[in-house]
Amino acid sequence: PSELPTAGDVTLEHDTWGNVHRFNVTFPAPMVPDTALDKETDKSPVQLDPPATLATTWFSDRYASVRVVGRLAPSTRNHALLAAGLTDLAGQAVQPDGWEYAFSTPPFMVSSWGLGAYGDDTSTLKTPVGRQPQVTVSFTSPVDPEELAATAHFRDAATHARFTADVLLRPGLGGGRPVVEAY
Repeated sequence: PSELPTAGDVTLEHDTWGNVHRFNVTFPAPMVPDTALDKETDKSPVQLDPPATLATTWFSDRYASVRVVGRLAPSTRNHALLAAGLTDLAGQAVQPDGWEYAFSTPPFMVSSWGLGAYGDDTSTLKTPVGRQPQVTVSFTSPVDPEELAATAHFRDAATHARFTADVLLRPGLGGGRPVVEAY
């Protein structure tokens, strides 16, 4: 189900900011003591399938914010469920029937590119480039620099000859997006 669940008066909100996913969960009964408020914990009232590392902060005894630590895999159908064995503060089971939420992450693709070390030259690629051109490439999901280096290349438009490329990570550019530089 892609509708946000409300079964058993347990409600869920799902917010995304770029690749950051956050789930806000409200329960009808107290779930944690006051001593657990405003402290981040890895014990979450929600679980994801496929599994993901989650960080939870309880802002009241009935309201928690659950954040995905890291990024979810691209092009994946995910399911949010209440954690197995979840109980409220009084020890009562919290497992309403039908409480599930499904969502998909966007596909892996190039999100932007440009010529130059900072990708600020977006002129056409038909413009001749120097002997060591740099092309800045950003992706919708993280990439493994070694895997990218093994497959990245430039191709001469006339001869179709391939030229290898070195992959450099430039810190501070969109979280270290890869810069591909050919030699």
